[in-house]
Amino acid sequence: MGKRGFDWDGFDGVILTFWVVKPFDTREVAQTFLGILEHHGYAPDRLSTVWTKDRWVKLQQNMDEYYRGWLERRPKAVSKHVMLRRTCYPRGTMNVDISADGRFPFDFLDVVLEADYFREGPGQQRFLQMAKDLYTLVNPAYGMLEDRDTSISRTGIIDLERGLPGIFWGNFLGPEYTAMLGWEKLEALGRELPVTVERLPDDGVLIVLGGNVLDSGTPEMLARAEAVEQFLGEEYFSKTSPPKPLPFSMTDALAGKVPPEVLRKYLMPPKPRQGKVPEFRFRELRQKRQEEWERSGGITVEELIEEVGLEIKGPGGVIMVDAATGKAYDLPGEMFGEGDEGEEE
Repeated sequence: MGKRGFDWDGFDGVILTFWVVKPFDTREVAQTFLGILEHHGYAPDRLSTVWTKDRWVKLQQNMDEYYRGWLERRPKAVSKHVMLRRTCYPRGTMNVDISADGRFPFDFLDVVLEADYFREGPGQQRFLQMAKDLYTLVNPAYGMLEDRDTSISRTGIIDLERGLPGIFWGNFLGPEYTAMLGWEKLEALGRELPVTVERLPDDGVLIVLGGNVLDSGTPEMLARAEAVEQFLGEEYFSKTSPPKPLPFSMTDALAGKVPPEVLRKYLMPPKPRQGKVPEFRFRELRQKRQEEWERSGGITVEELIEEVGLEIKGPGGVIMVDAATGKAYDLPGEMFGEGDEGEEE
């Protein structure tokens, strides 16, 4: 019997994601990013970008394409993507998603490692230290570290411009959040509740719930997260209801095995309330990028759809493509059924 392959799209893992306002697509950042991963024992060995024609190739033999993925964009392309894999233990993925035109409020950087790495030994602390090093590198506004299976069920879609999404196992808040919440309150949080509060070098803060990250979806940890939210103040959060574990896997959801009404209930909650938000740093740099893009001619919606080979249809247009099958979904009508919101219980 042949050895079962690793499920790169749906493997159980722990995810770190940063929301970054400051443009970070420089050669220095790209080089340091690899150095941090290697230092902590997570060096990737495979690469996929538009410059490799979206094929997975050996990283060390294609370093020019790696840097091109960070630094260059195709004519009229609105984003830059760099995807990496580590194919030896601990296996995982690293992704960089950069808005080339500056219109989206945030760029993204994420690292995911397989869950078994976190079950025992120093893996969890080593991963957390890597996260702190990457925080220093890219100066994000916000970051979360969470068991990937429970990250979506915590809050649904994250929109920082409507407020904080909720509390995860690990929470990186940039100095703008420290200023808004107040350091005295954050210090008191660490004294009053069984969580760790660490001030970061740029005056940001890291809040960790404690225990093992793989237990972050248990009732005890969900209750602890809710207690942190209550302590900091509900007015800073945008979510509409307490988090609840998903009764299905995202693999089954994408495969059409979950009824639309169940998907709506868990993945499309009512529109979140408007919470208090800080004045995000580096917005002027993003505005400059947008102005440069507009001077270059930009790209129309029709050109974008033609570029990716899709067809505009329906009042909302195509807003999601299943990477596994290539099928384009006109959400929420096709995948979730009728309606555009979940229901509050």
